[in-house]
Amino acid sequence: MFTLTFMKEVLRANRTTGAIAPSGRKLAECVTEMAHLAGEKVIVEYGPGTGVFTEVILQKKDPDACFIALEVN
Repeated sequence: MFTLTFMKEVLRANRTTGAIAPSGRKLAECVTEMAHLAGEKVIVEYGPGTGVFTEVILQKKDPDACFIALEVN
């Protein structure tokens, strides 16, 4: 389902879609591990897309951290 949603968005707004394929959970786990989210007070995600990174960020962030996700399309 996420792949279909992603592909529709690529076709609709290819100038504002920042990837050629949707990201997977394994990539999100690796990137957020390297980002060291623990202890951060504010986390901003630019282009949350289908929400794969968003789900992992929400699991890893401190409970009192402010999380903002910005999507242009």
